Amino acid sequence: MRTAAAAAVTMLAALAAPAAAGETATVRGPDETVLAISADRLARGAGGDIFAGGQVRAVHGEVDVRCVGTLTVYVEDDLFAALEARGVVRVATGGKHLRGAHLLYEAAPRLLTMSGSPLLEDGSTIYAASDRILLYAETGVTRCEPRAELFIRKDKAREAKGGRKKFLGIF
Repeated sequence: MRTAAAAAVTMLAALAAPAAAGETATVRGPDETVLAISADRLARGAGGDIFAGGQVRAVHGEVDVRCVGTLTVYVEDDLFAALEARGVVRVATGGKHLRGAHLLYEAAPRLLTMSGSPLLEDGSTIYAASDRILLYAETGVTRCEPRAELFIRKDKAREAKGGRKKFLGIF
């Protein structure tokens, strides 16, 4: 009896524990760069699409996407076309950091669209958009739709500029 109970406890602990190494996959992008994905759970669809869940990381060039939730990579003609992440999503690219609940990343224009209470941190400045934030990874051009609130973190502004920064407002 005691051996069966110990075996059951060991089996339950093994099922509840996260995967030690996780799973990985790669797919080529339209500009010959590679999208590398690592996740707790990974599966491929019939059309080549990749579905990932749990703690997920996807890196495409300088775009680093981290997600706790689900991530879907859409593949067309064996090339990475788009990526969609839902859950707690964070993106780092070119010194800018995005946070939100939903990300759509289109590979060809390298356009990141973050929604779900999106925030963009660019140095000491934080942009909080009411609907979504668009960021072109190649150029760093950002657009907040339909408007954004701007916050200045004084501690970072002082480090960067060596003085005080004055500005709070809506644009």
